[in-house]
Amino acid sequence: PVHGADAAAAPRLRPVPGAAAAIAAAERHLAAARPPGRAASAGHSGICGSNNWAVSGARTASGKPILASDPHLGFQLPSIWYAWHAAVKGRAVAGAGFPVSPVVIIGHNDRAGWGLTNMQADAVDYFVETLRPGDPLVAGDPPRYLHRGEWKPVERSSEEIAVRGEAPRAVQVDATVHGPIVAREGEGRAVALAWTGLGPTREVVALWKMNRASGLGELLEALDELAVPAMNVACADLDGNIALHPCGALPLRTPGQGRIPMDGASGEGDWAGMIPRTELPLAVNPPEGFVASANGRPAPLGYPHYLGWMWDPSYRARRIQEMLSRASGLTVASMAAIQLDVHDEAAERFLPPLLAALDPRSLEDDAARRATAALRDWDYAARGDSPAPALWLEWLRRYRDLVWGDEWRARGIETEPGSWGYTSDNRREPVLEVLEYMTREHPRSAWFDDRATPAREGRDEIAARAFIAAVSSLRRRLGDDMSLWAWTRRNVLRIPSLTGDAPLERVGGPVPGSAFTVNPGGDGDGVGGGASWRMIVDFGDPTASAGAYPGGQSEDPASPHYDDLIPLWAAGRYVQLHCVTAPERLPPEARSKTLRLVP
Repeated sequence: PVHGADAAAAPRLRPVPGAAAAIAAAERHLAAARPPGRAASAGHSGICGSNNWAVSGARTASGKPILASDPHLGFQLPSIWYAWHAAVKGRAVAGAGFPVSPVVIIGHNDRAGWGLTNMQADAVDYFVETLRPGDPLVAGDPPRYLHRGEWKPVERSSEEIAVRGEAPRAVQVDATVHGPIVAREGEGRAVALAWTGLGPTREVVALWKMNRASGLGELLEALDELAVPAMNVACADLDGNIALHPCGALPLRTPGQGRIPMDGASGEGDWAGMIPRTELPLAVNPPEGFVASANGRPAPLGYPHYLGWMWDPSYRARRIQEMLSRASGLTVASMAAIQLDVHDEAAERFLPPLLAALDPRSLEDDAARRATAALRDWDYAARGDSPAPALWLEWLRRYRDLVWGDEWRARGIETEPGSWGYTSDNRREPVLEVLEYMTREHPRSAWFDDRATPAREGRDEIAARAFIAAVSSLRRRLGDDMSLWAWTRRNVLRIPSLTGDAPLERVGGPVPGSAFTVNPGGDGDGVGGGASWRMIVDFGDPTASAGAYPGGQSEDPASPHYDDLIPLWAAGRYVQLHCVTAPERLPPEARSKTLRLVP
């Protein structure tokens, strides 16, 4: 119970009676709407979050800041990115944009640069609407819904959608004060979806201003225009400033709102506007000499506004922090080594207690003994011919299932397969750090107990079961020869064509890294996503910035530039972006054709 002054801040997580059918229908409808990028990587792991960071001149060889950014997306051909450079009136900008974009999305100009990671903030809410009994839902006048004691008419409009090769289709859109109705089921209930991106937004204006910014101050002013999606923006400039600003349009909510569908009739959960940008997190020139983000919690505990709860596991962020905190004399080359780092921080945290939990007397099978030896000898680098990365990830998957799966079954809760977001690590269960804490600090936690057995299990019993199951699974799938379990054989690149035509896809060699490493690989079942663009900018010489992506500058499969950047990207190499202000400043080898436009 919460009493006194704290009562007003207590979460209001009250389920709406009679709303289950409508909410379930809304979930089905939205699950069927596949987000962009998913089709290109269906069935292939390795799509995880993004990284960006900036270090101050105190940690660099040039004495100026260095900025790094690598957004992680599903791969496709043609690539989502198009690398370009423009010079106008003595100013230059370079980086990666979309093929139809009039601006660089992630890049820099001659004085300032920016890198992006998705904040993974909560910008959507469900509102359960109460419809007036007897009102028609489709034909006739729009139905009415209850809001703050008043029966209000649903706002009805019609949208015409052009379909190639067919007649246009008319779609009726009903909306309440909370947003469009996405489902109607059950006892006079409907579900409306509120989203910060439903109205006009000005992201292109924000990016246009960022492209032209002359320093950190103008970059931050440009971010006033950024609404959707909310992003963690890492910044650096020629004057020596670095900053990290999680920003975008995020609702001001009542305490507790955002985690479950809200009652739309009462009005208690109505959004009260957006969090002012001046109240969003911002770090400028911190004493550590660096800023970094990797899709984790963007603000410390105690931050006054609700931003969300579905953050990526913290292992990439921990590893980046560890490497940057001890770094000095950084250059573009040494920053590339950090971007390409494949040390699995999660494995380093989990494996010592898990291996200690294995009783050697229970490992009677020769394969289990060899698997244990491989894990004990592993240096936690997800690369090379060791079977350890595949073993570790399979063991973790089965360990998680054994720890949490019985809890859902015992309560009769039907769980959906897969995960939320773009990474298979974000399972529908307590976050991975909770399991790490239990594994390392509370081996007799009640959560380890298997509710399906009369015995009281702890960590050691569950870990041993999961290990035996993992080894058995890999043997069934890959055979007894553990050389076939090697990461170089399992973690192989596959970039599908946007058209879905197999002859247009490209299948490459091994990709170092795992789902937990700074350089993202996969979980051993093929790599269809990861670092879609790598960029490093040293403001000691902005013209020497570097970038790479797994694709090509042409969408024509007959062109040599359809896929010529893939081998370079796979080898961890970069090309110079040549952010110069005039063509005569380009080196001769970078010039192939000049087109001069005159009035």
